[in-house]
Amino acid sequence: MKTLLVTILITLVATLAATAAAGGPTSVQTTPVGRLPFPERGFVIDLPDGVTASRGAFRVTENGRRVENVDVAALGTAGISYGTVLAIDTSQSMKGAPLSSALAAGRSFVAHRAAGQQIGLVAFDGRVRVLRRPGSDAGELIRLFSRSPGVAFGTRIYDALERSLALLDHARLSTGSIVLLSDGADVGSRSKLDSVIAKARAQHVRIFTVGLRSKAFAPASLQALAAETGGSFAEASSAAELASIYDALGNRLAGEYVVRYRSTAPPKSDVDVRVEIRGVGVATASYTAPTPSGLAPFHRSLLSRFLLSGLAVVLLAIFVAGLAAFTLLVILRSRESKVVHRVQEFAGGTNEAAPSEGSSWHRAAMRRARASRPVDRRDFRARTAARRGRRARPRPRPRPRQHPWCGYGGLRLSTRGDPRRSRGATRDCWPASMRASRCAARTPPPSPVWCLRAAR
Repeated sequence: MKTLLVTILITLVATLAATAAAGGPTSVQTTPVGRLPFPERGFVIDLPDGVTASRGAFRVTENGRRVENVDVAALGTAGISYGTVLAIDTSQSMKGAPLSSALAAGRSFVAHRAAGQQIGLVAFDGRVRVLRRPGSDAGELIRLFSRSPGVAFGTRIYDALERSLALLDHARLSTGSIVLLSDGADVGSRSKLDSVIAKARAQHVRIFTVGLRSKAFAPASLQALAAETGGSFAEASSAAELASIYDALGNRLAGEYVVRYRSTAPPKSDVDVRVEIRGVGVATASYTAPTPSGLAPFHRSLLSRFLLSGLAVVLLAIFVAGLAAFTLLVILRSRESKVVHRVQEFAGGTNEAAPSEGSSWHRAAMRRARASRPVDRRDFRARTAARRGRRARPRPRPRPRQHPWCGYGGLRLSTRGDPRRSRGATRDCWPASMRASRCAARTPPPSPVWCLRAAR
């Protein structure tokens, strides 16, 4: 009898506890959306499998104050960039059926991806290989999953996660996730578990881990990665279960919602966010409101801050004023007559005392005055001769035009021989009336062409 009463009491207590748990709010996973300029805020709401909600079912509060104008949309239609990197273990223990099942599960995941979701592929063993950066080309992804990437020794799990986080960051995605498959513990990684978790939190990236049971299976690190980054851990007892696990993950990621609104919180204040989904559960998050200039990558650069400051305006005004003064000075100096200025310096027309002839300033002024007037060669020769103490030789007069053969007009001729061969010193200048007779009297008689030229 006592045993029956104890059994009834235990059953009643369990029933009451289950009723209380069912009546309380269910916790819903939420992830902040990155790359939104404050005060714009966004969160990815991960609802349980098979659960849908309408826009009116969401209620958002910040520090207890209700937020108006909340926009709720499915992840594929929210207008933000998002993606997933699949990291597959290709160590020696995955050779054969496990690796083939993993590739088939990857093809199933690609088939169930949401519209606009970018997918990348990383294989890791003793080294990390990027087979595909995040992209939306489903055909190329299917071809990659259709051939084996090969196996090798080593299981660098943490290095593969580090490389996957870098791929998501380089793709500039607003939200991202990593799905990692492995059958053992980490071997040979340079990165540490705590470092990977910290970087995933900073980038708001969730890590979903899938453990394939094997002889070297150690699920502790995989469970820690999923729990600390907002993801989940799933264990497959055989390679045949991988397809169903990847299908469930694909449907889960494709069925997420994005809640966006404009925050009214002042900068540098602590904000507690509560998202209530009627009939589903409650999602909570917290953040510190940043300043608009401190939110990367939307902050202004150093050059932009300088150009928009008052110092830049003052420097620009000084530069414009200096440029205007320089232009005016050049215009005024160009109008001044340099010849008059030099004459005044040479003639001593200024009120200053006349310099002595031996001074350097006087000699320089004289040189400038002489260089400014045109040079007369005859005057130059006379002055040069006077400076040397002798008379200048008169400039020879130009000779008149001379006949090329007969020598009339002053060409030097010889008294004998052909004038074409003459080298004498006779200076005869015959008039034009004597040219024909002189040409005819030449001995030997000249050629007809020469006489013709002489008669002209």
